Amino acid sequence: MTVEGEGVIESFAWETEAGFALHLLNYTNPNMHKGAIRNFYPVGEQNVRLRLPHTKSVTSVQLLRAERSIAFQQLGEVVEFTIPRVMDYEVAGLSASQPVLSLFAF
Repeated sequence: MTVEGEGVIESFAWETEAGFALHLLNYTNPNMHKGAIRNFYPVGEQNVRLRLPHTKSVTSVQLLRAERSIAFQQLGEVVEFTIPRVMDYEVAGLSASQPVLSLFAF
């Protein structure tokens, strides 16, 4: 998994019953190393590239904190999408299904 964008972001992903989840934490703050964070400094676009098991096909990507669906692209095992903004955190829920096999694939 790669996440590219401005700011200091911690990211981690895991497989869920419905598919996958990606959690982003925004640590961008001028007082980051001086104790408790008192204010949030939102960051802009975070471009995500996630390699999935070859047996999975993504059907949708939902931003749980922003409460909206976003566009994504999947080419083979790699799914890509852009999270437009992260205030303090965001969770992207990827719904996945087994790929449909062609009648001509053996």
